[in-house]
Amino acid sequence: MELNHWAVIGIIALAIGVIVSNLMLLKYSAKMKLPSREDLVDPVAKAKKQRDAEKEQDEKV
Repeated sequence: MELNHWAVIGIIALAIGVIVSNLMLLKYSAKMKLPSREDLVDPVAKAKKQRDAEKEQDEKV
Protein backbone atom coordinates (compact mmCIF):
# COMPACT_ATOMS: atom_id res chain seq x y z
CA MET A 1 0.00 0.00 0.00
CA GLU A 2 1.51 3.25 -1.09
CA LEU A 3 0.44 6.73 0.02
CA ASN A 4 0.66 9.57 -2.42
CA HIS A 5 2.86 12.55 -1.63
CA TRP A 6 0.00 14.83 -0.55
CA ALA A 7 -1.21 12.28 2.01
CA VAL A 8 2.28 12.03 3.52
CA ILE A 9 2.61 15.81 3.61
CA GLY A 10 -0.83 16.07 5.23
CA ILE A 11 0.03 13.54 7.92
CA ILE A 12 3.32 15.30 8.68
CA ALA A 13 1.58 18.71 8.82
CA LEU A 14 -1.08 17.30 11.15
CA ALA A 15 1.55 15.80 13.47
CA ILE A 16 3.52 19.07 13.57
CA GLY A 17 0.29 20.98 14.24
CA VAL A 18 -0.57 18.75 17.20
CA ILE A 19 2.92 19.12 18.65
CA VAL A 20 2.93 22.91 18.27
CA SER A 21 -0.56 23.28 19.75
CA ASN A 22 0.40 21.13 22.75
CA LEU A 23 3.50 23.27 23.34
CA MET A 24 1.40 26.44 23.14
CA LEU A 25 -1.12 25.01 25.61
CA LEU A 26 1.69 24.03 27.98
CA LYS A 27 3.15 27.54 27.84
CA TYR A 28 -0.28 29.11 28.47
CA SER A 29 -1.11 26.81 31.38
CA ALA A 30 2.27 27.48 33.03
CA LYS A 31 1.29 31.16 33.42
CA MET A 32 -2.03 30.40 35.15
CA LYS A 33 -2.37 31.03 38.86
CA LEU A 34 -3.93 28.10 40.64
CA PRO A 35 -5.74 28.47 43.97
CA SER A 36 -4.00 27.03 46.99
CA ARG A 37 -5.06 23.66 48.32
CA GLU A 38 -6.46 25.19 51.52
CA ASP A 39 -8.74 27.48 49.54
CA LEU A 40 -10.15 24.54 47.62
CA VAL A 41 -10.65 22.36 50.68
CA ASP A 42 -12.05 24.91 53.13
CA PRO A 43 -13.61 28.07 51.62
CA VAL A 44 -14.97 29.09 55.04
CA ALA A 45 -11.45 29.25 56.45
CA LYS A 46 -10.41 31.38 53.48
CA ALA A 47 -13.23 33.84 54.12
CA LYS A 48 -12.31 34.03 57.81
CA LYS A 49 -8.66 34.59 56.96
CA GLN A 50 -9.62 37.38 54.55
CA ARG A 51 -11.85 39.07 57.16
CA ASP A 52 -9.05 38.87 59.73
CA ALA A 53 -6.61 40.43 57.27
CA GLU A 54 -9.03 43.27 56.50
CA LYS A 55 -9.64 43.82 60.21
CA GLU A 56 -5.90 43.91 60.87
CA GLN A 57 -5.41 46.39 58.04
CA ASP A 58 -8.16 48.65 59.42
CA GLU A 59 -6.50 48.61 62.85
CA LYS A 60 -3.21 49.82 61.33
CA VAL A 61 -4.87 52.89 59.81
